[in-house]
Amino acid sequence: MDIRIRRGAGELEGAVPAHTILTRLGRKRLVASVQARYHPTKDAAELVAEQMRAALELGADQAEVLRPFVRSLDDADVAAVRALPARE
Repeated sequence: MDIRIRRGAGELEGAVPAHTILTRLGRKRLVASVQARYHPTKDAAELVAEQMRAALELGADQAEVLRPFVRSLDDADVAAVRALPARE
């Protein structure tokens, strides 16, 4: 007889151990293991920037992709972008 325990919403099922998750994140180079301790390889800002870059590259004309994005920025965001150095 197969007995399954119902888990609450959002609880991780026992069939997907943390090791499997960490292994998959490691393959994607999102975490690294140092002396059996895992740590992220990138911060949230770096991950979002990579996603933005990937989305930008999906368009044939990058200026066409950027135009609606830039129009959606509020004044504070525009000021923040202008304050960034061109290259670090």
